[in-house]
This record gives sequence, structure tokens and C-alpha cells, in this order.
Amino acid sequence: MFSVVVMTIKSNYLLTTKTKPVVIVFLIFESKKRQNISSV
Repeated sequence: MFSVVVMTIKSNYLLTTKTKPVVIVFLIFESKKRQNISSV
């Protein structure tokens, strides 16, 4: 539960910086990775 809060705070912080495109790419990569794991 705590890690989720930390991730949310980090995400919000990153979204307020100039690294927004990097965050978007990272989220897309993570979602694809999770889909691959679930498909296996």
C-alpha cells in the first residue's frame, strides 16, 4: 500500500517536470510488460 502511494507521488512529480514524454513511454512499456506476463 505504501509503495503505491510513493509511486503516485513520484508519477505526479514527474508529470510536473519536463520528463513527461519519458513518463508516458515508461507507462506504455510497463503496461505492455504486464500484458505479456498475464498472457503467459
